[in-house]
Amino acid sequence: MNSSQKPTNKLTTPILLLSLLTLSFCAARKHTSSTGSYTVSGTVSGVEEDTWIYLKSTTPPLLDSALVKNGRFEFQGQLHDKVLYTMIGFKGPFYTADGAFKEYRLSDATVLWLENSQIILEGERGKLHEAKVTGSETQQDFMQLLSLPPGGLEKIMSFIQQSPSSSFLSVFLLDKHKEAFGREETAKLFSLLSETRRETMYGRRISEYLQPNKE
Repeated sequence: MNSSQKPTNKLTTPILLLSLLTLSFCAARKHTSSTGSYTVSGTVSGVEEDTWIYLKSTTPPLLDSALVKNGRFEFQGQLHDKVLYTMIGFKGPFYTADGAFKEYRLSDATVLWLENSQIILEGERGKLHEAKVTGSETQQDFMQLLSLPPGGLEKIMSFIQQSPSSSFLSVFLLDKHKEAFGREETAKLFSLLSETRRETMYGRRISEYLQPNKE
């Protein structure tokens, strides 16, 4: 009996360690996926097989591409900020005034507010501006803002005042319109924003704008 028990004891420890390591690895992967990376997956009807779709931002520079297979595509990556304004879509030819080819640019595209989350897009080729995007809280705020009646800067100001801590769209809008608001009004609105919003790229640009020595 003693000789038969020894192999069992020798195997128990490595199996237990392996199980613990496996659980730790799975937990780490789950944590990274939910809080530190993004996945943008989508379905687009009316697209030819192996057509390239692009995910683009100008500030900071971001350009990624994926092949559409069976009407489906996927992007994966990681944002070092909380949110990023991007465009997603297909490129088309652009021409000069005299009809000469100039370059390829995003033409059939839509706004996509990128966050470290699971984002899903459903759309149709040629009508991507009507695509349905879910999984991004900022995207939902953006669509809500678009649904409101036109109001110019007053509409923007009202949104910021009502959502200083609940939406990252507020800090983006303030950064975009800071010069139109002027330093005094921008400073008032900026003071309403939560620290999390101020620490974004858009918030840092507002802080720089508000520096006394800035022209």
